[in-house]
Amino acid sequence: MSRSRRSRAPSAALSVWSTQPCETRPGTKRPSWRSLPATSTLSPRLALGLEGAHSTLDFRGAFEGGSICWAAPVNTQGSQPGAAHVLRQARVPAWWVGLTKSSSQIWECLMDQSAADDYERANIVQEAAERDTFTVERYRQFARQLPDGDHAHVLDVGCSTGRGGVELARARPGAVLWGLDVVQRRLDELPAVYTKRICGLSTAIPIDDEIIDAILAGEFLEHLRPQDVDPTIFEFHRILKVGGRVILTTPNPNAIKLRILKGSVYGPGHLTQHHASVLRTRLRMHGFKNVKVRGSGKASRYIGEHIPFLPLYGSYIIRADKC
Repeated sequence: MSRSRRSRAPSAALSVWSTQPCETRPGTKRPSWRSLPATSTLSPRLALGLEGAHSTLDFRGAFEGGSICWAAPVNTQGSQPGAAHVLRQARVPAWWVGLTKSSSQIWECLMDQSAADDYERANIVQEAAERDTFTVERYRQFARQLPDGDHAHVLDVGCSTGRGGVELARARPGAVLWGLDVVQRRLDELPAVYTKRICGLSTAIPIDDEIIDAILAGEFLEHLRPQDVDPTIFEFHRILKVGGRVILTTPNPNAIKLRILKGSVYGPGHLTQHHASVLRTRLRMHGFKNVKVRGSGKASRYIGEHIPFLPLYGSYIIRADKC
């Protein structure tokens, strides 16, 4: 029996709201925020970071278990950045909590759809992936890095039109290949080597837990917004079987060519850059082991993958196994 997707950790940013100080109006039972006792005194950084985000707002609150909590400066009149803050709390009606949580869920769905639309538009206008002359060779590298065994379920993340998948199927004919992309039109045009086509975001992959043997993501991670990198790695870990493998390639920010030309990984469609040492640590923090880094990109045509001086390569391949 397959397991359903684990629910994601609640997004504090969606449950946080701000308010201005107000007094109880005559004839009402509305609490006076100013009159509430402080439960603790906090530094400004900690107080404003309780809900998981930095803010310059004076008042921030989050509903939790029928209460509203917020960090407020001790001096509410023109508080300075270094001023002490206090954590305050008040009870709120159950119906208001339910309404707020429902609104947060609706807002989260809207934000997910907005992100999907943004990524879809960015992918449609960027056709570099279709002109990349190294795509076929990259998937040959992937094939060499895949775990042994036939009938492995392999998810190709950001599969585009499937040029790489065709080469992978030639090299590993026993693999069961699935494709994930945010552009439905491209999924509709995938070649027959893809037995399943999945439209969705890498931050919320519509696949059950622990059913994938290997994940491939060629030149994909750099196209994610900074806030989507860790949720994507979390999703990779979730859907992989124990011992399953993730294999990624991404541009190398330390490439000699970039330094000579004073270039940057950032550019059209490239929203993040990933140093190999940082990505290695990131994968380990998300529950991966046996992390290995090798050279990739066009330089590997001439010097191979194993020279231990990564700046020679414009891209690198990194693999890791789920603990």
